[in-house]
Amino acid sequence: MCFNINDKVVHSNGGVFIVNSMKTMNCCGSDINYYCLKPYSIETKDDSLVVYVPEGKADDLLRPLLNEKEAMELIANLKTIEAIWFSDVKERMNKFGELYKSGNPSNICVVLKSLYLQQKKLQEENRYLNLIDYDYLKKIKKGLEQELAIVLNKQVDEIEEYILKTIGC
Repeated sequence: MCFNINDKVVHSNGGVFIVNSMKTMNCCGSDINYYCLKPYSIETKDDSLVVYVPEGKADDLLRPLLNEKEAMELIANLKTIEAIWFSDVKERMNKFGELYKSGNPSNICVVLKSLYLQQKKLQEENRYLNLIDYDYLKKIKKGLEQELAIVLNKQVDEIEEYILKTIGC
């Protein structure tokens, strides 16, 4: 996939970025074209960080933002998405990692819903998610909520409330 300057993209490690420029750099005697990405947010713009993504790896690492229709469908589908849980932490992280790294927003929502529902269940027992699950939830939540807020022209906290209400948390 080819991206243009000023395109907003989602990086596989989470977060929305804007393609700020293209740059050719020499690596081991070969010229490689890179997308130069800057973090994008409705609230703030951080100009201090630049993420370089080789043009040849862009299909694996970047995807375009959802459009408004896709975003609304994704949120609506949260009700019917089946949550999954594995009691073994290693197995859970492997499966959640596969789903997250697929870059597919529906797969990411499976992980998000699963973690939210587990967090709710544990809170009812006066317990908490373990640190690995909690950090994963924060990362996924931040990236997805940021993307949906940008696409739907809403505030992040509005998106968070809507997601929680939709999945029953």
